[in-house]
Amino acid sequence: CVREREMDAVQMGSVAGVRFISTRSVLHSRSIEDEQRKVHLNPWDLCYLSIHYIQKGLVFPKPPPREAREGGGGGGEQDMSEEEEEEEPDVVTLLRRSLVATLDHFYPLCGRLASVENPEDGTASFFIDCGNQGAEFVHAEAAGVTVSDLLAPPFTPRVVRSFFPLNGAVSHDGHSLPLLAVQLTELRDGYFLGCSVNHSAADGTSFWHLLNSWSALARGGGIPLPPVADHRWFPETLRPPIRLPIQLNHPESFIRRPLVSPELEDAVFHFPRQAIAALKAKANTELVECSGGGEAATISSLQALLAFVWRATTRARGLPPGHPTVYRVAIGLRQRLLRPTPPPPGYLGNMVRSVPVVSTAGELLGLTLGQTAALLNRGISALTDEAARRWAESWAADPVVVYADGMQTGVLITGSSPRFDVYGNDFGWGRPLAVRSGVGNKLDGMLTVYPASTTDGSMDLEMYLPPQVLRALMADHDFMSVASLQSAHFPSAAARGRRTLRPG
Repeated sequence: CVREREMDAVQMGSVAGVRFISTRSVLHSRSIEDEQRKVHLNPWDLCYLSIHYIQKGLVFPKPPPREAREGGGGGGEQDMSEEEEEEEPDVVTLLRRSLVATLDHFYPLCGRLASVENPEDGTASFFIDCGNQGAEFVHAEAAGVTVSDLLAPPFTPRVVRSFFPLNGAVSHDGHSLPLLAVQLTELRDGYFLGCSVNHSAADGTSFWHLLNSWSALARGGGIPLPPVADHRWFPETLRPPIRLPIQLNHPESFIRRPLVSPELEDAVFHFPRQAIAALKAKANTELVECSGGGEAATISSLQALLAFVWRATTRARGLPPGHPTVYRVAIGLRQRLLRPTPPPPGYLGNMVRSVPVVSTAGELLGLTLGQTAALLNRGISALTDEAARRWAESWAADPVVVYADGMQTGVLITGSSPRFDVYGNDFGWGRPLAVRSGVGNKLDGMLTVYPASTTDGSMDLEMYLPPQVLRALMADHDFMSVASLQSAHFPSAAARGRRTLRPG
C-alpha cells in the first residue's frame, strides 16, 4: 500500500517571517527488486558532490473556493485521520497525495546517498541506496507576504530564500538528508512551491521532468514520459562503480561548502521574443559581413542573447581592459551523446557539462555582438559526443570535484534552459505566475535562463550580481532598450486559465 508517515519531530517555529507548520516524510509504494536497490553514480553525477542542491520554486495564485475535497494522485492519505485531512487545505492534500504517486516513478529520490570503501585499493565508491528512506514535504506559512511582494522589482526579496528546504546542503549531505525536499509556503494571496533536489541525483532536465510529472498526476492525468530511473548511463569504456581516491572518514578533504555572499542581489529581466529575434539577426548579419560573404557560424537565439548580456554585464562591472572575463555555459548532453546508444528518453540523472569561454574585458568590448556570439558558439560546438566521452574517461582516471567557491570577478555562469517546461506545471488550479531560484549555488555572476510566462519564445534571465552592478545594468540605455524588469509581463488570470481546484 501507499505508505506515508509523519515524522516524530514535526518542524515548528518561524524563520524570517515564515512559520513552519509541519514536516512529513513521503515514501513511494512500489516494490524494489534487489538489482534496482543500488544506482551507481557516473562521473557527471559524482563531480557535483560538493555543489548545493538544485533549488527552483513556482509562484501560484490561490485557487478560488474549493468545490471538491479530493485531490489527485496516490493514496498517501491512508495514514491520515479524518480530522487531520479536514484540517489540511485542499492544495496541501492534493500536492502530498500526488507526490506519493510521482515518487512511485522517481523512486531513487526517496533514497539516500551511500558510499563504500574499496579496501583492495584504498578508494571509495558512491551510489544511491533506493531504500525508501523518504523524501520530505514541508508545509509553511508566510501570512505577511503577498504575490506582489515577491514579484515587485527591482530585486527579489530575501524572504524567498526561506521558502526552500535544505538551504546550505551540498550533494554529499544526501547520506543523511533527503535527496528531494519540497516546501509549500502559503502566502497571503498565493502559494510558493519550493523544491530542492540533490545535484548528484538529478540535473535541471531531470528536475523539471519530475515537476512536470508531478503536476500531470496532480491534475489526474498520467506521466507523459516515464523516467528511466533504475540505472545510470556510462560510456562503453567505463564500468561501475567509479573508484575515487578519497577517504570517506575525512569528507573535509574533498568537500568544500560554497559561501553565498550576503551582499549580492538577484533581479529578473524580461527579453521579449521580438527583441531576441533582432539580436539574432544582428549577430548573424555581422558575422556574414566579417566573413566577406564566406562561410560563417550560425548563431542561435540563446547565443545572441547571452553574448548581449555578457557584454552589458562586463560594462556594468567596470572591469579594467586587461581583466579576464570568463563565461561558463551549462550544456545538456542528452542530444550530444549519440553512439552507439545514447541516454534514453526520460533518463534520470546528470547529463550536463559547462563550457568555459575566455576573453578580457577590453577585448570583449571591442568585439561586435556577432563576434562575441561566435566565441560562445565555438565553445559550445566543441562539446561533441567524442569530447563528452573523453571528459568522462579522464575524470574517472583523475577525479576532480567541482567547487563553487573562489569565484573571481569577471565570471558569468548560465544554467537552466529556455526549453524547460516551467509554465506547464499546472497542479489543478492554473499555471504558475513566476519562477524563482533559491540561494543554492548563487555566486557573483550566476545567471539562470527561463522561458517567459508568455511562452511565445520570450525569455527571462535571473541575474545574481552585486546591487551596484544590477543598478548599472538598469541604467544602461542599450541594455534596457532590449530588456525590462520582469514583473510587468505576467498574463492576466484569464489568460493563465485560472480555475477552481479540481479532483484528479
